[in-house]
Amino acid sequence: MFNNYTKMTTAFAAFALLFSTGAWSQCAEGEIAVDYAITGGSFASEISWTLNDDAGASVFNGGAPISGQWCLPAGDYTFIGSDAFGDGWNGATATFTSGGNVIGFFDLPDSTDGSDVTGGSIVLSVSADVPGCTDATASNYNAAATVDDGTCCFDDLVTITL
Repeated sequence: MFNNYTKMTTAFAAFALLFSTGAWSQCAEGEIAVDYAITGGSFASEISWTLNDDAGASVFNGGAPISGQWCLPAGDYTFIGSDAFGDGWNGATATFTSGGNVIGFFDLPDSTDGSDVTGGSIVLSVSADVPGCTDATASNYNAAATVDDGTCCFDDLVTITL
């Protein structure tokens, strides 16, 4: 028997699950969801970062640890990671995914020769394209793929005789 409290709790839990898994994307038309996770490492207070668009303008910036989702128009973005002390990120990393695919990974390793390690960068290519096999005759054909990624499998049959 369900009472009103149980019904309300169940409805709230379902809403939270849909929201947290991205089923209800908050991105506007023409924007692409990019999930990011920037860990803290040993000295999170030393970490800062900036995300620049292809014109070099800062789009987002912050510290660590942090995670969330950006809604970005298609294009190339530069993620710049910095360390205030100059000894690298001390185990911290930044991972970027879109559509379930990793589109970028960043870490600022500690110096091995004693020199300062204050920063580095990577380029993130944000696209609505879905990579996969676009050849319908392949065994791993992906109807949702919009760009062929060269992974099509042909004649990949295995016969097992018992």
